[in-house]
Amino acid sequence: MNLADLLPTVRKLSTNQKLTLIEELKSELESSNETVAAWDLSAQSIASRNAATLALLDKWETEGDEQEQTETGEFLQQTLDEDRLSSSRPFFPS
Repeated sequence: MNLADLLPTVRKLSTNQKLTLIEELKSELESSNETVAAWDLSAQSIASRNAATLALLDKWETEGDEQEQTETGEFLQQTLDEDRLSSSRPFFPS
C-alpha cells in the first residue's frame, strides 16, 4: 500500500478531521529529532505506518460527527440556493 491508496479515505473526512490529522502528523514530525536520512524506509516499516494511518482514518470515518455533517449540509444547501446565478429556482426547494 502507498500514500495514493489513502487519498480516497482522506477525502471522505470532515474538515476538522483533516485538520486533526495534519496536526498529529506535524506534531509527530516535530517531536522526532531524527533526520529524514535516519528514517526507517523498509517495506515492513512503511506498511506498519500505513496500517496505523488507515486504522486512524477508519476510526474517524466510523465515529463521524453527525451534528457537524448536518450543519455543513444545511449551510451548503442554503448557500447554493442563495447564490444561483442562472435562475431564481432553488436547488433544494422546501
